[in-house]
Amino acid sequence: MADRIVYGQQELIKALNDGLRAITLCAGIYEIPLTEGVSIDRLGPVTVSVDGTRAEADAAGMEFIEIYPEYKNGYAVDRRVTLYTVAVSSGSYNGSFGSHSGS
Repeated sequence: MADRIVYGQQELIKALNDGLRAITLCAGIYEIPLTEGVSIDRLGPVTVSVDGTRAEADAAGMEFIEIYPEYKNGYAVDRRVTLYTVAVSSGSYNGSFGSHSGS
């Protein structure tokens, strides 16, 4: 049995901050921080992402009942590299692998 049914992201965060460990999510989209020993169930369709890897969530003892979350931070991102926007025009580009004619 859930300690609380939550109806949105703000209610979820409040429930976690209040120390509740059995929470039911009402239909919606939720982002769940890594939380020790929490059990999450659902009431209706939910989309859930966890702020951490599956291994981190498992190590924290997070349990998801009939919920299949997306785990974030599954890979490292090198933030030292600047990404630049590249624009492509509709002209022709010849290269060593053939040519491409934009349409």
